[in-house]
Amino acid sequence: MTRILLIPCGKTFWTEQGRLAGSADMPLSQQGYQDAKDCARKLAGDRMPLVIYTGAGQAEKETLDVIARSLHVKTKVLEGLEEPDMGLWEGLTAHDLQQRSPKAYKQLSEEPSKVNPPSGEPLEEAQNRLIQCIERVCEKHKNAAIGLVIGPMAEFLLDAWASSPAFLEHWAGQDKPEIIVVGRGSTIIPDADHNGLKSL
Repeated sequence: MTRILLIPCGKTFWTEQGRLAGSADMPLSQQGYQDAKDCARKLAGDRMPLVIYTGAGQAEKETLDVIARSLHVKTKVLEGLEEPDMGLWEGLTAHDLQQRSPKAYKQLSEEPSKVNPPSGEPLEEAQNRLIQCIERVCEKHKNAAIGLVIGPMAEFLLDAWASSPAFLEHWAGQDKPEIIVVGRGSTIIPDADHNGLKSL
C-alpha cells in the first residue's frame, strides 16, 4: 500500500493569527520553524518517507528545508500543491468571514469544494488539482511512503475530500492509498467537522 504523509507547513505570522493566507507568500514564524522540527521528529525512523514533495510557497519550502536537513531525505517541488488563491478573503480571520459572508462561511465549513472566493480560485478546482497531485505521486511511487508539505487550506480541502463518499468512489477498483496527516496544521474554519484523515 502507498502511504501519503501530509505534512502541514509551519505557521506564518498570519496563520498564527488564524488568517486565511491563500496565495500570500510568507516566511515561517519562529513557531513555524518549531512546527517543522516537530514534524521531522515524527517522521524519523520507520515513518521516514522515500521523498518529500512541496509546492512553490515560501512557508512550504522553508518547512521542507528544515525537515530535509534533519532527515537527509530527497525533496522535490511538485506543481499543483500550492495553496488556493483566496482572493478578497486573504488576510481575513474565520470570524471576519463569518461576519461579512455568513452563507459563504457556512458553506465553507460544510462543503468547501462548492465555495468560490471572490477574485480567487474556485475551491473545487483547487481540490481537484490537489487530488491529481496525490494520484501522480501514487502512480510514481507504488507501495512507498511519500511526504507532501502542504498549506492549511490544502490540508482542509483534502480532509474534507477524505471525509466524503467521493473518496471511496474515487479509488474504486484501484489500490487506495493510506493518507495520514503528520500532526495537525492551522485550524482554518473552527466550525468544520472534517475528520477523514488519520494523524500521527
